[in-house]
Amino acid sequence: MIHRVGISSRKVLCGVVALILLCAPVPAVCARSKTVVVTTGSVRAVVDGQPATMLIPPVTDQMSQQTLVPIEFVARQFGFSVLSVPQSGAVTLSSTDHVICVTPGSLEALVDGHAVGLSVTPRGLLGEVLVAAADVQLLL
Repeated sequence: MIHRVGISSRKVLCGVVALILLCAPVPAVCARSKTVVVTTGSVRAVVDGQPATMLIPPVTDQMSQQTLVPIEFVARQFGFSVLSVPQSGAVTLSSTDHVICVTPGSLEALVDGHAVGLSVTPRGLLGEVLVAAADVQLLL
């Protein structure tokens, strides 16, 4: 049995398929990516093409030659809330899915209660915590 589909039927079928694809749930990770551009020594940043200002500029760690960035600024750009712990200088980053605790001077951070090794020891500077840029993806 052969069925012929007319042009108007094809348009309706394409419209239904497009509607299904548009309404399909998209995982949060794929739904939106964010670009944060920072420059060593500058408090100016660019977040998704828009200018932003940090309190502390990224610096270069002399031992490892890695760039250390203010983790609080970066975390806020990705929707994390930030809580400082004055006694230890640590910072706790929270989202609906994760809780991360980074302490200056410790080569380990807690991610959802599990210790994660960092490539460079985080540094505290003027109330901010600086973390190696290479470790940011690991943490967030």
